[in-house]
Amino acid sequence: MLRILRHVESTYNRWNDDSRDSPLTDNGKRMASQLTGQYDIVVLSTLKRARHTLDYSQITYGNIMYSDLCREVLSGPQSHLYNGEAQHTESDVDVSTRVKQFGQLLLSLLNKHQKILIISHNEFLFKLCNQRFNVGQSVDFCFDRVKQTFNPVVQAPPTPIVTPMQQPATPVNPVQKFGSATPQFGAIAQPIGAIAQPIGAIAQPIGAIAQPIGAQVQFGALNQSSFGASGQNTFGASGQNTFGASGQNTFGASGQNTFGSFPPIK
Repeated sequence: MLRILRHVESTYNRWNDDSRDSPLTDNGKRMASQLTGQYDIVVLSTLKRARHTLDYSQITYGNIMYSDLCREVLSGPQSHLYNGEAQHTESDVDVSTRVKQFGQLLLSLLNKHQKILIISHNEFLFKLCNQRFNVGQSVDFCFDRVKQTFNPVVQAPPTPIVTPMQQPATPVNPVQKFGSATPQFGAIAQPIGAIAQPIGAIAQPIGAIAQPIGAQVQFGALNQSSFGASGQNTFGASGQNTFGASGQNTFGASGQNTFGSFPPIK
């Protein structure tokens, strides 16, 4: 069992006395005397109105613990400060951190003790339990609620979303990997061969052109030669030569030469 108790009436509660570390009123002391119970351990705020609540009560206990973690929230009033303590306030983050630390302390105590009493202050208990307390009011807090509130929940890591690009590749033997790529290169080579065929096709017209050239060049043939042969030669031979020979030469010869002969002497 875990019981949470707000201290009994103080001078600050009764008369709004803003003196430091405000004490209990006489009425508060009478209220404390009616408190009973037996606990394994009592955890107290270090402000004296919490300790005096226990001192004037009929509560019995095996152990006692003082903790600054459960002192009143430092929100401005002087009554929340110790005598001689410098004036200061806490931020919301500071208070939240302190509440969480105190919650962890409770978890450790719950593992060791069966009956625990906490004596603290209104604002701090509101932060701890999300509940307002009247002076001298107590509330039983079940263990499960404490664990749910302060025990850190370990969440399983989210399952990663694997896209096709992120899927791990199946291990492949390097030889097989390159071998599988070979058909791709072979596929590329085929168009190259296909391109080579038009080149061969172009070569055929070249051969075809060569044939007329060969047909017209009949060098060194007998009888019907039209160049450099006897008989019906029309170039560079005797008989009916028309170029560079005797007889009916028309160029560069005697007789009927029309070019390259001497003019008549006058």
